[in-house]
Order: sequence, then C-alpha cells, then structure tokens
Amino acid sequence: MKNIFLVAVCLLIGISSFAQQKELTIEESVFGRWRQFYPEDMMSAKWQDNEHFTYVKDWAELIQVGVKESTEKA
Repeated sequence: MKNIFLVAVCLLIGISSFAQQKELTIEESVFGRWRQFYPEDMMSAKWQDNEHFTYVKDWAELIQVGVKESTEKA
C-alpha cells in the first residue's frame, strides 16, 4: 500500500513539473509583443440586467449573452 501511494505521489509531482505555463521573454513583456493574450474585442457591450449583456458582432449582429449559463442568442 505504501508503494502504491509513493508511486502515485511521484507521478503527480512528475506530471505537474511538465505543466508549466509559458514564460514571457523580455520582448514579449516589455515591448508589447504579447498581443496573443488580449481578450477578443466586444463592440458596444451593455448590461441588460444582472445576468445578461449584449454586444455587436461583425458590425451587424446584436448578440445577447447569459453570464451564468454562457449562452449566446442572436
């Protein structure tokens, strides 16, 4: 039983050591070349109530989003 626990702990430590996030370089962090981390732009975002907001998509379509259920309605 101790051997199984020891093997499981070693596997978890080994796997977590490979799960590192991407490290930023000086160029990416200082000179603004980290634009891949920006969120997608939303035009004319407005709250309708506490759980829904709307925004304009592709300059033509009004989208309503439910915050709790994460649903989009065109």
